[in-house]
Amino acid sequence: LRKLSDFLRFQGEEAHIKVRVPRIKKGANGIQRNFTGRLSASEDGRIGLTREGDTEYFELQEIDKARLVPKFGK
Repeated sequence: LRKLSDFLRFQGEEAHIKVRVPRIKKGANGIQRNFTGRLSASEDGRIGLTREGDTEYFELQEIDKARLVPKFGK
């Protein structure tokens, strides 16, 4: 996944995102650079990733790598 159109195409799919600069998270998680969840992209260039009922938003330029998580079996 590289362009905004890629993220829009795969909305609802599970993805793994690695950001360029680690984010400081409140609580026990501390610093986090890798995120996995369901994709939700918006037209304004922000990429949403929903996991455990919480949505984290990323600007397209802060994403280092992004890929879909493969599904196996049924």
